Amino acid sequence: MLYSILLFTGIMSLVYFLYINGFGAVSNKSALMYIGSISGARFASCTGTIKRVLRFKESRVVCFALDLNLSKGKLVVELLDKNKCPVLTLSDSNPVDRIEVIAKQRYYLVFKYQSATGDYSLRWE
Repeated sequence: MLYSILLFTGIMSLVYFLYINGFGAVSNKSALMYIGSISGARFASCTGTIKRVLRFKESRVVCFALDLNLSKGKLVVELLDKNKCPVLTLSDSNPVDRIEVIAKQRYYLVFKYQSATGDYSLRWE
């Protein structure tokens, strides 16, 4: 019993470590079809959120660009600061924006789908 608890705690610690350092994503979505990654995806009838941690090596101005092709629904991409307050929002009406990021600070990149069908490409420089 104790071994099982220690094993479970170890696995959960590893999952948290990978997420907080940007190697994994938290996905809370449902879709008929979803194929993709953080930089681009194709999806059908997708509703929910995907959240991923980003860190930048140096402080600088970063330009985000969202190429969005939706046949229905809505997709909004938000960048949240370490306090989880929105600092940047991208959508079909605002596909390009820039922000000054702080080195090694944790940011959260959140994709919010509302019955969306289509594809996107996200890049930043």
